[in-house]
Amino acid sequence: MAKILKALSSIKLTFLLFGLLILAIGLGTLFPQQGTPEELIKTFGKAGYERFKALGLFDLYHTWWFMLLGFALFVNLSFCAWERLKGRQVLVYSWNELKRQRLRYSSIAFHMGFILCFIGLLISFLLAQEGEVTVYTGKQAQISIKGEDTKLAKLASWKIGSLEPLAFLKPMRNMVLGLRLERFETEYEWHQGVKYPRSVKGKLALAMGPMTVDKEADPYFPRDWRSTLALYNDGKLVKRKTIEVNDPVHYRSITFYQASHEQKLDLLIGETGKRVAVLSGEPFEVPGLPGKFKTGTVYLGILYKRDKTREELTPRTTLFSLPKEGEKGDLGRPEKLGELVEGRPLKIQGLTLTMANVQEGSGLSYRYDPGVPVLWVATSIILVGMTIRVYGLLGKG
Repeated sequence: MAKILKALSSIKLTFLLFGLLILAIGLGTLFPQQGTPEELIKTFGKAGYERFKALGLFDLYHTWWFMLLGFALFVNLSFCAWERLKGRQVLVYSWNELKRQRLRYSSIAFHMGFILCFIGLLISFLLAQEGEVTVYTGKQAQISIKGEDTKLAKLASWKIGSLEPLAFLKPMRNMVLGLRLERFETEYEWHQGVKYPRSVKGKLALAMGPMTVDKEADPYFPRDWRSTLALYNDGKLVKRKTIEVNDPVHYRSITFYQASHEQKLDLLIGETGKRVAVLSGEPFEVPGLPGKFKTGTVYLGILYKRDKTREELTPRTTLFSLPKEGEKGDLGRPEKLGELVEGRPLKIQGLTLTMANVQEGSGLSYRYDPGVPVLWVATSIILVGMTIRVYGLLGKG
């Protein structure tokens, strides 16, 4: 028994498990995670896709062997911490004592911090949920954090015959949170870009030096998207914040990120009173015209010009006709028909189209993760341990 405990608390085992974990994470970086089968088959081929899928490399962080590896490291660090703590004083009662035994206390902080990290990761694994929602200006939407959708709920429903021995693990009640998009702001700027070659040969030529690239100007380069969100719980306003990329809003372990935006508009057909509801970038049909069409991005909001002035944009976009199925080459590319400007008619094949009622929606991704606060505490403890070890507080003593 003593030999087993000694092996479980071995530093050599710690380095081995850390090395294997780093190797696994490296594989998770190299192989795309949770891609669609079509995309993965296109990249790796049918045989490669089947082989790598069997090893779990396309969803590596949810494989049994990755979780087993993490659990083994957790057990190892727990036994290491126990070996260093048993029979010893843990609390610090004086500054001089901390200085004298800084290496031991830094080791304690490291071990406790890593153990707490694994606890936080376990909470995230069992309870975390994520999703996406699109909400338009002035409109409301709801998200539901459902306890029965968690991995903990699946674990709690495990049965032996008719018995559920883990039923006591059944998780929290459902949480419903309301969202209202009070304002959505889009900003563009004049941008001087570079026209890079698309072919592999052209990219190699550019890297080697003999090839130069042309410059191209983009007068509508995206600068920022901002969403003013109001969050409601049980019908009461609980938080309001203007978010943008890399500046999310947090509420009770739920984080909302600015992920994308969506645009919709109406196309009025002549003076018939008919209208076609259009989602920007998606194919649609126009009664009286053959084929299918789509619009490009609708530019509206604020444009920062090259001379540093700003302009409030009148909504505008480009209308394309889509190629017929099976057409290749130039015939297989969308054909530009003209520019649609809100309130300004555009004549196509004898039919007048007018863009109206342009609306922008905010694409939000959200994640419920109660393990994050535990991870913050754990990393703080590890940083304290690093500070004690590296700087020795006031030097040797």
